[in-house]
Amino acid sequence: MQLSTLLAVVTALASTAAAAPPVSKRSYTPGHCGIHIWQRTQRNNADSVTFEVKDGEGIRIGLSEGHLADAQPRTIHSYLPEPIRATQPTKSHNINMEYMGYKFGSEGGCSIGDWDNGESGLRQWDCGFAC
Repeated sequence: MQLSTLLAVVTALASTAAAAPPVSKRSYTPGHCGIHIWQRTQRNNADSVTFEVKDGEGIRIGLSEGHLADAQPRTIHSYLPEPIRATQPTKSHNINMEYMGYKFGSEGGCSIGDWDNGESGLRQWDCGFAC
């Protein structure tokens, strides 16, 4: 490939990337949103958690993977106007979440499955909230 052709391709890609709107400006369908959670226990008391956020039409608008441990807050970003905040109380496998003042999680607002292997392994959650 000639240098001039390569430069033209790189310039075109750069201008396309610069024109793309920021993630926070993308749209979502309001209504009753949901969050599906895959929670895996870890030996070090830091659960591995995957959060999948869905909009009012059930379309995935966010995905966050990581760990929750000892009341350290986690911010879950999506195309919603505000992030979802998640915490896990110290030495617990419970998860508490908040979105724009609405609180849900272990205390209510979620359907929580059983652990695959007793108190270890994997369990899944489905939660709903107004968005």
